Amino acid sequence: MTAHETFPFLLTARTLFHPSRSIVRPALPWILCASLLASIGAPGRTAIAQTEQAETASLSVVRWTGSLPEAAGRVLEVHFAIYQDQAGGLALWSETQPVKVGADGKYSVLLGATTDDGLPAGLFQSGLARWIEARPAGGARPETSAIPPRSLLAAVPYAFKSVDSENLAGRAAADYVTREDLQSAVAATAQAGALPHPDISPTGSGTTGFVPLWTSSSNLGNSVIAETGTSIGIDTATPATTLDVNGTTTLRGNLSLPALGTASASGGFSSPVFSMSGSTFQAGGAAVNQKFAWEVQPVGNNTASPSSVLSLLYATGTNGANNTGLQILPSGSINTKANVRVAPSGAATASGGKSSSQFMMEAEAFNSSSASSVPQQFALAAVPAANNTPSPSASLELLFSSGSASATPTGLSFAPSGVITFAAGQTFPGGGGSGGPFCVATAGGFGAGGTTFVGPGFAVPAVGNCTPWSGFTKTASTVILTTSGAACLSSDGKTLTLSVSSADPDFLGAGSIASDYIQLTRTGTTGSFNSGSDQGEFSGSADQITCTSSLLQLPGTHD
Repeated sequence: MTAHETFPFLLTARTLFHPSRSIVRPALPWILCASLLASIGAPGRTAIAQTEQAETASLSVVRWTGSLPEAAGRVLEVHFAIYQDQAGGLALWSETQPVKVGADGKYSVLLGATTDDGLPAGLFQSGLARWIEARPAGGARPETSAIPPRSLLAAVPYAFKSVDSENLAGRAAADYVTREDLQSAVAATAQAGALPHPDISPTGSGTTGFVPLWTSSSNLGNSVIAETGTSIGIDTATPATTLDVNGTTTLRGNLSLPALGTASASGGFSSPVFSMSGSTFQAGGAAVNQKFAWEVQPVGNNTASPSSVLSLLYATGTNGANNTGLQILPSGSINTKANVRVAPSGAATASGGKSSSQFMMEAEAFNSSSASSVPQQFALAAVPAANNTPSPSASLELLFSSGSASATPTGLSFAPSGVITFAAGQTFPGGGGSGGPFCVATAGGFGAGGTTFVGPGFAVPAVGNCTPWSGFTKTASTVILTTSGAACLSSDGKTLTLSVSSADPDFLGAGSIASDYIQLTRTGTTGSFNSGSDQGEFSGSADQITCTSSLLQLPGTHD
């Protein structure tokens, strides 16, 4: 060192930490310069070098003095951290080191002493305030205790800035590239040529038009997504539309088809069509597309009550789609201009026919016993008749079910000829008219050893009134008597009295007449008569029964 060389000394800061408040009282930094009046030999230079190393180390630590009265006389781990803000935020620097607390509860440490480099040189370069936090390791954060959370560092720590006086932004001059070095590096890179990727050289192969897929960390291949012009295909290389998905599609959200435009007084706009296509082959020709589509169509545009309908369209081949006439209204009503067909569940065989699916209508009624709403369902179904005969047929039957029970026939049905078969106990209020079939079985009825009185067109009279009876009586498989008389309904509507006479020369003898006096009763004023008696020729119990098709048949010859 020459006579005029200098070397710096740093007087470190001392702080006072009080349980109720924490302040930092640093000494002002002093740089003492000593002029050497004589030359120093080699041994002196070695001593100076060692001194400079020690001085550099001292410039990288800060002395901190604090107080922990509760840990007096103990050694414990204390966590130190420096922050930019007085509260919150992330620590700019932190360390944990063992601290020996004196008997008076005070301690003193060198911050940054746990590492060779000490505190980072850039910690104080910004010139902004720095706050220190000290707490026993593993203890509660200061925010949860009565101890002031952080203390402001002042004066001495910012002397770190002086260490940077020989550097630029904390870096030595040798760390920077000169203009000559940069020009040389750019020229060398240009001669070597540009690499396809600055970091990696991927392997693998791909197909033009397909979006690439990383099949490994360094290998590329094809994905299932292809792009052709403005169209994208998934699992197809030839997309037919803007987006063409070849395969099952799962949408885990709403599918929206907004209107093709905004309506005005001059006209509304429909939605895009939701199309479904099939393909059929035309004999002697080629495959022909068959397309159905749903479309929302505006109704009542530029009126006080604009609305819309959901219409079903159909198109074949290259023809444009037209309305089928099937529409669903906002109220849920369905309009159609064509037949509605309810197909059978399968094809009939010799062992049995197949009924149609049921056309069901449902109501809800409240059950007071179960305190719940119970579905009440009526249904129409086409039911096969005379299966596996030369003249197979069917009837249209009305069925009913309540709750979860299966629907069963009510007894009301329609024959292909238009003849209506009524349920047992069917009445026709007001009397008169042709009425309907009415059958009364006595002593078990026809086919069970008894007799059945059949009135094909009988109408139960009004309360307190009488009406004619005309029909026939089946008393054996080959015995049929012609019967006539009258029927009267009591004033309370619960008793029906039949007074009839039967004539059959082969069965009763020529000129002989058989008389019967039948009384039928019911519990209410409507419904079937479910009990009674015959006090005449064919005596025994009497009940109103269902007029089956076999009972209503009247053969050409009998007896």
